[in-house]
Amino acid sequence: MKIDLLADEEVLRTISGQSCQFNPIARLISKFTKLIGSYNKVAMTLTSKRCIVERQQYFLWFIPVSRVVVIVSLDDISSIEGIKLTSFIIFKSYNLIINTGGSPLVGINLKNMNNDKMDAEVNGISILKQVNTIEG
Repeated sequence: MKIDLLADEEVLRTISGQSCQFNPIARLISKFTKLIGSYNKVAMTLTSKRCIVERQQYFLWFIPVSRVVVIVSLDDISSIEGIKLTSFIIFKSYNLIINTGGSPLVGINLKNMNNDKMDAEVNGISILKQVNTIEG
């Protein structure tokens, strides 16, 4: 995704993965739609001033259906959550959720994660938000 940066703004981190659902009913519907080839891919780019989230929905695993881009300032982020879900003891998923004003802005299912990497992601984003609040 091409991002037009503001003056004295730089890209600090890009995180991508599949979107995640935490409502049990929505999770079941999501699992069913993945079987027929419909899924959502999410890419989040953190800059020194903004959080840019791009969601793309695909059908039959490769046909793009929709694309949504949401841009919020770092001041609008109210909380950052790192969640580890375990099912059947051996299946683990690590999810990063960023909330704005009580509602989730983005939920990303991260691949190749462990507890330490998840903690580093959450701490890095929260430190970036604090630094932006102090400078702004």
